[in-house]
Amino acid sequence: MTDQEDSTEPGAGRVGRPPAIIRIACLLLVVVGFLSVMFTAPAVLDAAGGRCQLARVWLDDANTDKKPWNNVDTGGRKAKDIPCPDAIRLAGQIRLKEKGTRTASVPGETALRIQSALTVVMGLGQAISGTMVLRRQSRPARTAETSICGN
Repeated sequence: MTDQEDSTEPGAGRVGRPPAIIRIACLLLVVVGFLSVMFTAPAVLDAAGGRCQLARVWLDDANTDKKPWNNVDTGGRKAKDIPCPDAIRLAGQIRLKEKGTRTASVPGETALRIQSALTVVMGLGQAISGTMVLRRQSRPARTAETSICGN
């Protein structure tokens, strides 16, 4: 493509501009990596707040969908107005299936922090590898991008 190692033609010492699809893919990789870090970093820093927000969102989703079998009695309060301990307790009453008895389980703070931290690491890896390929356009950079992204 654009590497010195990839070509045996004269003048192969110069690195050309990569094809548009590679530039677009790298930019997309950088943007997705940045967004992953931006949206999950708060859950790493405040896992209790993230757990509370997750429970409230689940309650709101369960009570506003068109399935009456998974509704939870919130005492007439909106999900955003429910205190955190109550929201977590009530989210545990959301039924997962109409005919089943299983209910939702809000993940603990540690599980949420670990999952968010892994997402932050993956997002940083995506952003860094996309930037490396855009800047260096070398085979090692493309290999690092492929191994991080799994393509």
